[in-house]
Amino acid sequence: MADQFNDNKPALTNTIAADIPAIEENFGWIQQVLKMLIGWKTGTIGSVSPPGPQRSKFINSTADTHITAEPGVYFHDGTVRQTVFWDADLVFECGSGGTNALSEDLGASEWHYLYLDDSAIVTLDSNELDNTCLVNNTTAPTWSDSKHGWYNGSDRCIFAFYSDGDSDILKFHHDGGDLVTFEAPVENRATGGLSTTEEDVTVSAPGFCRKALCIFVAYYVEVSSFLQW
Repeated sequence: MADQFNDNKPALTNTIAADIPAIEENFGWIQQVLKMLIGWKTGTIGSVSPPGPQRSKFINSTADTHITAEPGVYFHDGTVRQTVFWDADLVFECGSGGTNALSEDLGASEWHYLYLDDSAIVTLDSNELDNTCLVNNTTAPTWSDSKHGWYNGSDRCIFAFYSDGDSDILKFHHDGGDLVTFEAPVENRATGGLSTTEEDVTVSAPGFCRKALCIFVAYYVEVSSFLQW
């Protein structure tokens, strides 16, 4: 992968044989710029990815450890700043024994974040991703102004999900945009020991969440859905 452009290569006063490595690097640099700008996915310049960004619709039809990511387009500022995409559903199995060994195993009642795995993207050496380029863990992302997204290091966060008491994915429904709803509410305060005394309750939501739909039943709170970034 070219990481610089060599000015004045070739030049009339230079020996062409000596300039060939620099010329080759220049073409590689230009290719990387094109990939970043238009999502160039093959050696044919007319074959490009869909215009981005396009958020995936995420599907979890059963309470297990699998997530399906429908086709999507994202800007990823990792080792390479580029547009990445996939044109068919990616089926991802969570956990270290699943699709990506770097993933964290699901525990009971945990928020897990789904990331674009920068190291896997580098290994794949293509901006057209497969399911090995996804990774899950419990580390919440932080916002990066320079990267224009939620990141954990060089990995971009693209989704979050919650595990139930059996360490399976709590079944969710995603509308393809900002809204995610859960089949069963997440209880943040049990009814036992309730009184009329005011009590602070921490609402369970992803680290990047800006809105949550809370249901107040008696004196406890349930989170039934959240708005993604």
